[in-house]
Amino acid sequence: MPFRNWIWSIVMANLRRVSEILHDMVEEFKKSNDEWEKRYGQSDVLRPSDDGTGSDRSKQIHNGGKQDGSL
Repeated sequence: MPFRNWIWSIVMANLRRVSEILHDMVEEFKKSNDEWEKRYGQSDVLRPSDDGTGSDRSKQIHNGGKQDGSL
């Protein structure tokens, strides 16, 4: 039983560290994004209204100009 507790404490410490690393990465990304937007202006990337989904919400196959699902 002591071995299991020891392993569990190591696992939890590592998970806590991973969480801290991910948090730092997100904060760094936000800072980098803010700097980029200040330098180049904000750009909103929106999905097009026709994103390839059919009326039944299933993906259609796009092959060149064909959008009817045929190959």
